[in-house]
Amino acid sequence: MGNGFVERAPWLACVVGQIVYLAAFAKGLEFTLIRAQGSDAVPDLKQAQRWLGLVAWEYLAEVLLILLVGRTIFPRWRRPDIIAHHLPFSLFIFAAHGVPSLWESFRWTQSAVLLTQGNEVLECFQTIGGEAALHWLLGIAQKKEEDAAKQTPGLVEKARLIYAMCGITNCALAETHDILREWLRAASATHSTGSLEMSDVLHVASTVAVLPALYLHVTLMRKYYRRVAGLFVSPAKTA
Repeated sequence: MGNGFVERAPWLACVVGQIVYLAAFAKGLEFTLIRAQGSDAVPDLKQAQRWLGLVAWEYLAEVLLILLVGRTIFPRWRRPDIIAHHLPFSLFIFAAHGVPSLWESFRWTQSAVLLTQGNEVLECFQTIGGEAALHWLLGIAQKKEEDAAKQTPGLVEKARLIYAMCGITNCALAETHDILREWLRAASATHSTGSLEMSDVLHVASTVAVLPALYLHVTLMRKYYRRVAGLFVSPAKTA
C-alpha cells in the first residue's frame, strides 16, 4: 500500500490487540469509578503500572510487527503515525517504572490514558470487519471509496471520532490538573516552611516529563474537534 499505509495484520493479531485494548479500557473505567468515590488511596498504583505496562508492550509489539513484516492491526493509519504514537509511549512507560514520583503525581492521568484505549478498541473493531458487519445487520448501505481519505465515516467510525475527541480532552485535562496540583503543592510547602523536601522536588521535576504529552494531546484535540465538527456541518457551511 502506498502513502505510508501498510497491510492488515493476521486476524489473530487483530483479535489479541482488541482483547488487550478492551481489557485496558475496562480497567480505566474501573479506576475512574473508584476515583469518583473521592478516595485518594485508590486506584492502586501497582495496578496502574501493570495495566499501562501491558498497553506499552502491546504498542511495542505492533511497532515490531510493522518494522519486521510490514503489517499492522491499524491499516487505516500511516506507518510513521503508528510509530510516532506507539514507540514514545512505550519507552516512557518502561522508563517510568523506575520513577515512583511519576506514578504518585499522575493518578488521574493514569485512569485517563487507560480510558483512551477505547479509541483503539473501536479502531480494531473496524479492522476485523465490525463496521461492515454492523451496517449489514442494520441494513444501512455504505459506499466504499478506493481512496480511504474520501471514505464517508460509518457508524463505528463516527463513534470513534467522538470518543477520541472526548478521551483526548480528558487526558489533557487530567495532565493539566496533575501538573498544576504538584506545582501548587510545592509552592505551598515553600511558602509555609521556606524550603522543599526532596520528595516535593522529585514530584515537580516529574511533571516536566509529561509536558510533551500534554502538548501532543492539545494538538490532537484541535484535530479531532475539526473532524467531529465535519460530521455535523457540511463543507459548504464550514467554507
